[in-house]
Amino acid sequence: MAAQPQPPQQPIYPDQLTMALDRLFLRITTFVNGQTDEIKTQMRVDRQEAIARDEALRRESLTRDNELRNDIKALADVVIVLTQKVSNIEATQQEMLKEMREGFAAQAERHNELMVRVERLERGNTPPATEA
Repeated sequence: MAAQPQPPQQPIYPDQLTMALDRLFLRITTFVNGQTDEIKTQMRVDRQEAIARDEALRRESLTRDNELRNDIKALADVVIVLTQKVSNIEATQQEMLKEMREGFAAQAERHNELMVRVERLERGNTPPATEA
């Protein structure tokens, strides 16, 4: 059979009990104080790391905001240029349409004159003298 561990001996005298309790209390308070100090130190380290991380995120966000602002400005400039070009194209198209209408009107007038001459020739009338 394996020997079973013996429970610690109980102090016989009250002053020995008080001293044992004081030693135990000292060990517990030392452990708890050490744990508390460790937790406080870890909290300070975590706080400093969080501040550094937040600052890095803030800088990154500002950089992204500036890039977006610049991109939006560049896009606005492109939109302005495109709007001007479209306006120029529309003006050119309107001018071309005007010229085409005038050209068609002149052609129609010339066609009518020719039709009148053809009609007179068919009827045997002498055509009027041409102006040229």
